[in-house]
Amino acid sequence: MIDEQTKQQLNHMKPITTLLFPSLISALALLFMSCGSSPGSVMDDMISEMNAMTTILEGIESQEDFEAAKDDLEASQARLTELGEQLGVSDATEEEKLELSQEYGPKMLQAALELGNASVKAAEFGFTLEPPNSTF
Repeated sequence: MIDEQTKQQLNHMKPITTLLFPSLISALALLFMSCGSSPGSVMDDMISEMNAMTTILEGIESQEDFEAAKDDLEASQARLTELGEQLGVSDATEEEKLELSQEYGPKMLQAALELGNASVKAAEFGFTLEPPNSTF
């Protein structure tokens, strides 16, 4: 039998994972559409920002923690959007795009999964993972 807290966590998990995977797909789609002047460094920055956000989210143990971290979380989400836009303005060759996808795809997926897991916990306090602007 599932207790009430588990039901609430499962209810929070669906919207977060619904946002998480489109976010990852959008980031990779931006990479395939066109890459920035140094797309590798932008991808590194995106992964670092996702990891930083995960660390913040993992530190949230109460509503007060969430309120204290809210500005940092919003800044991280804005930075991820900015980085996604940077990927959209460069012109890598198809070969470069393939190499970047092979190199950064697994790292991006790992960072996204960890961020999603941390988001599930923080959803209890009102956190919502905002997807980047999608090209879909």
